[in-house]
Amino acid sequence: MKTMASVSIFVLLTACSTMVTSGDAESAIKAADIDFAAAMNRMAAEIIINAGKTGWVGLHPDALTEVRDNLAAKMKNDPDFWSSAGLVELDFYQALAHRNNHDDRNGKLAAEFPKIKERYEDLYARVNSMGMWSSVYDQARFVLEKYAENVSEQEEKCAANKLLNLLKQMATGTRG
Repeated sequence: MKTMASVSIFVLLTACSTMVTSGDAESAIKAADIDFAAAMNRMAAEIIINAGKTGWVGLHPDALTEVRDNLAAKMKNDPDFWSSAGLVELDFYQALAHRNNHDDRNGKLAAEFPKIKERYEDLYARVNSMGMWSSVYDQARFVLEKYAENVSEQEEKCAANKLLNLLKQMATGTRG
């Protein structure tokens, strides 16, 4: 049985192999995009698996830095909706995964929600394609529903549901 990680590693290795054998820059860009997607999916899975559990110390700082650097380089050299949305998604993943100690079962989404909401609203003001936002909403729903089910603090559950509602409005074109 294949796991998400093994599928992501296979996709990444295939992309890198294509890049090496073809030697063109477009292949390198596609491989970097796949690497970003694989890393984000790995983080999402880690959050889902560990939401509400004690003993987890959060996402690995090196992984966060690597993805953030990848997205920042993309924003500098070839900015697009996905990179911009990815930076906000990375911040809300970091908020979901934040732990003060090994006994902590909750993230800090509630504290970070106003900043995350503002950044999503800024992006929505520039790009309001329901198709693009539907993808952002689907990915967020995948993570946030499980997070809200498993954390113990009501404030965190509420923040997760508010973020889901915001993204659903953007995805359906009902955001004012």
